[in-house]
Amino acid sequence: MIRPLLMLVSLMEAHCYLSGEIPYKYYPEGVLRVTSVILEPYLMRNPYYHYDNGQPRFIGFVPDLLNEIAELTGLNYVIMSSPGKSFGYKRNDGTWDGMIGELIRQEADVAAAPMYQTSQRSTVADFSIPFLDVHATLLLRKPAPGVKVKIRSIGDLINQSEIRYGTLDRGILVRAFRNTNSSMLRVMWRKMQRFRPSAFTVSNEEGIERVRRERYAFIIPHTIGEYMSMREPCDLITVDRFLIDEGYRLAVGKGSELLSQLNLAIRTLRENGRLLQIYRTWWLGRSQCDGARPHKIYGSAFVASSAPIGEHRSSIGTLVTCLLGWLVTGREMTIVGR
Repeated sequence: MIRPLLMLVSLMEAHCYLSGEIPYKYYPEGVLRVTSVILEPYLMRNPYYHYDNGQPRFIGFVPDLLNEIAELTGLNYVIMSSPGKSFGYKRNDGTWDGMIGELIRQEADVAAAPMYQTSQRSTVADFSIPFLDVHATLLLRKPAPGVKVKIRSIGDLINQSEIRYGTLDRGILVRAFRNTNSSMLRVMWRKMQRFRPSAFTVSNEEGIERVRRERYAFIIPHTIGEYMSMREPCDLITVDRFLIDEGYRLAVGKGSELLSQLNLAIRTLRENGRLLQIYRTWWLGRSQCDGARPHKIYGSAFVASSAPIGEHRSSIGTLVTCLLGWLVTGREMTIVGR
């Protein structure tokens, strides 16, 4: 009887592909529904996953973070990729889309992604302390071999006229520029507004492409800029850290009792260096470029790291949960826990 049971467990794990919402009643007490979005290197589908090889369905910074939190709290959880791929914005009719909307509708217990806390989001959800500090950086085209880098700071950028610069036309960087007390950054903001054609972009992808094809510097969160500078074709560099002193945070439903547990776990992981190790794994550890070295974070220099932290462990109880959800509706997910 053992072999059929093991085959059933593997089959259940293999077919936890769901594309709708799963009623809360199908989750045993203590199994948290964590919604996230597919976004490299935070959450990615594991190319080596197969139902019988013990590999997790999802890999990335977020699964490793959640795995560490599970070890500290004893909580089991299921990772579900948000079908809308949106962090959460308020619609014109007053409802919310994305992960924040899922929290409001109680379709998820935790939202885990590179998401900022905003005043508007804070009215409908609670946020943890930051699990990753974020600053702005300059993304520039890498100079040819032997050519000296002319721009090493935002001061160098402002005091020249050959290279224009801009940022995403909405979001935390625009808000930070508008509210800054720095005279240098205010000058920078005024110049950006005067550039024609517009120096603002509708997406990070557009900004990165402009860096590659124009004399243009893209102001971008350092987590994105440094990751892109370490990816092929290895033609980008990042310069300086400035402007914002924010962080990515987990979100939970308003008034959720989970918040104190998550905060305690994140604080422990910051203090013992595990968050730094996870960051090194998914940024420098995955670098495709020789000699790539990002700036410092959490006060420690980056060094090369090994494979992703930890193995996700599944129990028969949580796999049964996955099967129940699969029988009811459809949504891609993976079960993990202590």
